[in-house]
Amino acid sequence: MEFNKVNKMSKKQGALLLVVFIFLAFLYTQGYNKGTFTSKIYMQNQMQQVQLPGGITSDRSIEQEITIPENYSGSFIDLNIFFATYQRVNHSELLISLTQNNISELIHLDAVPLKDNSYAEVRFKNSGFKSGPATLRITSNTTDTAKTLTVALTKDISQGEASVDGTRQNGYGLLHQEIYPVKNLNGVYFILFLLFFFFSVLKILDIQYRRINYYICMSVIGTVTMIMYFFPSASVAAENYAEAATNYFMAAYEKGWIESLKQLDAGYLPLLPRIISLILVKILHVGTSFAIITQWIAIILLALFTSLFNLKTFRQLIPSDFIRFIVGFVIGTGLFHDYELFMFINFSYLALVPCLLVMFFNLENVEKWKIFLLGIVGFLLVSSKAYFITFFPFYGLLFLYYFFKKKYKSAIFYGVATISMCIQIIVVISNRSTWTTQSVGENVDTSLSHMIFQLISLYIHNVYWYFFEVSNSMTSGFGKFMVMGFLVLISLAIIYFVRKNGNKKIFVFILVTQLLAIMALTLSLTVPYVKEMSVWSPGFEIPYNRHFIFSNVLIFLGVLVAFIHTFKSRKVQFVMASIFLAIYILNGYKGTDFYPYENMSYSQWQENFSAFEQGGCVPVNPNPWMICKEGTKYFAPVAVVDEDPVLSVDVAESNPESLNWKETGLVLDKTNPWNQKLKVVLYNQNFEKIGESVETSNPTYRYGYFKFDKELNVSRVEFYTERGQPVSLTNPILTFFGTP
Repeated sequence: MEFNKVNKMSKKQGALLLVVFIFLAFLYTQGYNKGTFTSKIYMQNQMQQVQLPGGITSDRSIEQEITIPENYSGSFIDLNIFFATYQRVNHSELLISLTQNNISELIHLDAVPLKDNSYAEVRFKNSGFKSGPATLRITSNTTDTAKTLTVALTKDISQGEASVDGTRQNGYGLLHQEIYPVKNLNGVYFILFLLFFFFSVLKILDIQYRRINYYICMSVIGTVTMIMYFFPSASVAAENYAEAATNYFMAAYEKGWIESLKQLDAGYLPLLPRIISLILVKILHVGTSFAIITQWIAIILLALFTSLFNLKTFRQLIPSDFIRFIVGFVIGTGLFHDYELFMFINFSYLALVPCLLVMFFNLENVEKWKIFLLGIVGFLLVSSKAYFITFFPFYGLLFLYYFFKKKYKSAIFYGVATISMCIQIIVVISNRSTWTTQSVGENVDTSLSHMIFQLISLYIHNVYWYFFEVSNSMTSGFGKFMVMGFLVLISLAIIYFVRKNGNKKIFVFILVTQLLAIMALTLSLTVPYVKEMSVWSPGFEIPYNRHFIFSNVLIFLGVLVAFIHTFKSRKVQFVMASIFLAIYILNGYKGTDFYPYENMSYSQWQENFSAFEQGGCVPVNPNPWMICKEGTKYFAPVAVVDEDPVLSVDVAESNPESLNWKETGLVLDKTNPWNQKLKVVLYNQNFEKIGESVETSNPTYRYGYFKFDKELNVSRVEFYTERGQPVSLTNPILTFFGTP
């Protein structure tokens, strides 16, 4: 490796490096100490027929045996315990201990700040605890009953039975929640933080190595790190989500190459994820690891797409390298989209970024072999989602322009991409019944005039969303009028100064992004729920989902570039762009992880894939999606809705159609996880026992997986622990699978 000569570090560079180091060290230390760099499972019991065992004093104690799960990583144990304070402030101290063999940890919990009828966190940090039983004990340091508080006992023993002063409370457990780290990722995060700091050093010291763009490296690393942190179920604990299994995996698993490539998704061709799936399944024979591999491919490609803002050629649009870094980073980490956009089935929406930016990139300076490669990539990207047909008129015009200008490198790229979009348009029009026949509400106006009104309203709301939020928060009519007046003035000022200060490319970029956004919004209006929106109501907010990702990002970029070029001074541009981004960042992040704890995920792909290959079914997020081997299907879920927990379910009574089912297995929603495996005992119509099955999946998961050794016609199911103790479940849901 040959780096350029390193000059002596300036005081400014040294200070900046120190700031970056302190910032990263602080973030990592905080995450390490709080145990946030871990993947977790969540255990709880239900609040049922609650009893208060009386005030806890130094002469009185509550004990419960808890079970530390097998995959516990050993870094900490969080217990959220439900306390009742008798609606008073209790000047005492609780002594809460956890004991396992010769390991014990005691925590002193001040009772004063505890709130009545609420949970309080207790964290045990002794790393000596291991998987297996442990004893939780709660007592107090006072004998004064006027200063005591108590816990709650619930008729749910999914997490064990409680004892009061040594007397076992049959059928009652301590009302509490348990959180255990199961994947210790401190080392992974340390490496990512270290890599980020390494590239920061190279950038700050201006140490050049060939053509490596350090901002792109930092953007990719930072984006991946943030996705891991906020969305573990999309990364470190990835499971297949919806069509990732039902469409992409199954098509590759059951069909040939050509038949699979021709298979549509909601009426359009999804070539990029389809080809990735085919390579993994057909060539690499990936099955058990399909979920984790496809998710990491999605995350890395998404990070690469949005990091392309950092190419120096785009300084013409946004002069500041740092601002472009922030723009790419925040879009990649979810500023304008929700959880589903991080999924393998949707990541290619973010290919919007390279497809837009390439129009402002000089392809004539690119080597021929790279043009060939870019042509293939462009073909796949614009063939991955129907929304990319919005680029068709722009790419088509660019192809004609460069062709007649005899700039054949550019013409080849745009020609190939235009052909790809032509194919997509033909496919979408040919399969328009998949999206035009979707029903809307009876009172929804579907006329062209109303559609135009919806389109204009959506666009205006998206451009001026912050002004609408400010206006909606005001009660004064005069205040609302002033906000709208300011909106008009600032818009006119931006248009004037951009015309005065800007250049041709800036105007073209702003115009292209806004036209593309309008076309994307037009496509969004083919979606029924969008048609039904009351877009001009005071409380309306632009959704952050896949149907609005194009318009959200395009309008944001166009408005940002216009705002920046309202000012001539680079320093003023930087300050104003920072303020602009801060407003969006502080108000824009709305995505949350659907499955923050591993064991609350419906899908258990790795654990149950072997059962699928042997002729069964495997659950797929979200509930109740499943995929089944050919010749097997899953039946309509049987749900119990009852105020009281149940020991059994009469399947035939709940769903008479089940009398014709031939079941080979069951997925049981236990409502909450259990600390031991459950057993189902199965009966026919004549109340004769016809079989039983013990949970094959991890009992700490909310959803239990059961396989039968033969085809059965089940009319009744009873629940037991593996050892045969009857079990009461709260509102269980049973999804059987078997032969049609």
